[in-house]
Amino acid sequence: MVETLRPDLCILGDSAAGLHAAFLAAAFGVPVVLVTGRNPGLAPQRDRMLTLYALRAVAQTAATIRHAPSRGLDATLATIDRPHILDHVRRIEEMTAPRDGLARFRALGVRVIESAARFDNPTTLRTDSSLITARRFIIADAPVARAPIPNALDEINCLTFDQVLDGDYIPNALTILGGDARAMALAQALARLDVVTHVIADGDLLPRDDPEMTAIISHALQRDGVTFHTGTTVQSVTRVASDRLRLGLANGAIVETRAVLLSQPMGRDLDDLGLAAAGIGSHAGGICVDHRLRTDNKAIFAIGPVAALLSSDTVHSGRAQAECVIKQVLFRLPVGFEPLAMPRVVATAPELATIGLTEAGARARAGSISVLRSPFAGNDRARADHQSGGHAKILLDRRGRLLGASLVGSDASSLIAPWTSCLGRKPEALRRAQAPYPSLAETPSRALAESYAPLARSRLIRMTSAFLRWWG
Repeated sequence: MVETLRPDLCILGDSAAGLHAAFLAAAFGVPVVLVTGRNPGLAPQRDRMLTLYALRAVAQTAATIRHAPSRGLDATLATIDRPHILDHVRRIEEMTAPRDGLARFRALGVRVIESAARFDNPTTLRTDSSLITARRFIIADAPVARAPIPNALDEINCLTFDQVLDGDYIPNALTILGGDARAMALAQALARLDVVTHVIADGDLLPRDDPEMTAIISHALQRDGVTFHTGTTVQSVTRVASDRLRLGLANGAIVETRAVLLSQPMGRDLDDLGLAAAGIGSHAGGICVDHRLRTDNKAIFAIGPVAALLSSDTVHSGRAQAECVIKQVLFRLPVGFEPLAMPRVVATAPELATIGLTEAGARARAGSISVLRSPFAGNDRARADHQSGGHAKILLDRRGRLLGASLVGSDASSLIAPWTSCLGRKPEALRRAQAPYPSLAETPSRALAESYAPLARSRLIRMTSAFLRWWG
């Protein structure tokens, strides 16, 4: 028997964005059906950033121990038990499992259906056991297709992030294909754990970020032992032993490694969703949406990794998109989603955090801009913590409105948060805010203070000040 359901809202996909949308709708008492988009027994698609941060924390501890003698401490890093490290980082991830488990959403009153699904028509979604005709649909499925493997590597088994983080061991030598944020974070963590790490990228490293800031990140990784090969590809693979590979690169370089990890963007396997039957357009980057996250079918929204949007593949971006859609579905508010307002973070040490436009993008949009900088080397807290690398870079237009901000330094992902509320506006609140001393937050604020420098040199301002002093 096929059951017919008619909820107010049906969410397809249990990604972080889909679960957040289901939680918000259930909190307001809305009848919700959550379809996981996968058959029972299949492992859910997971965001592995928390696991990667846990691995980074272990690697940071190893780096601190290595530098202990220079700080007056007698400490040595005798052994590195990588299987134990993997068990530790997986336990950190498991702590969040109850929060995102389907049992929690059933307890909230959400009807959960663990099944693959596809659209029969613009208003009906079919699962194995039900037909769902909802007033509104939200597609929040996670990507399930692997990235295409380069032809030269089709003879070997390329690893994925999941296979490395869920495996029983970490190879002694690993080559990562791709120069995205996850690749950089994993490369540095492994290098600090004494893994011989190479990164091969067919273009620039971190192409979405400011080259001035990414250069600081690449230099930090090189100091930790990561070897980069940029602007090249793998042309040949030779197996010189059962557990050793020799990669020949297009630039003539030879890389010896034990395993290859593919860190290219996931493909979007949308063929099984019946998007054409629902009147929804898509392309290789995902489902086409407008600024309100509506698809071509205005009763269907797309959020999270499946949406063709910049920064849509992060958890915080997916949650922001879920809130945007719920405001429209429940309260008919004409709110939009601005991808540039989502912070972008590279979880290396030092961290790179960016909001808004890069310098090149700001100049292309606004023409004349002000570029303000402040180094962490001048920050007392950064000196005390031995974390004085990097700087803050603030971009303002001619009217003093914030176009973008980039921070490279310790805890940059937290320091970028206040700047998200000022994008497109004059950051007057941040100018007036007093950061406690000593704190890393002083550095971005000090960059803003540079915007007053032209006023201090203005002849008119100096004459006015002199007149007021004479007046009494």
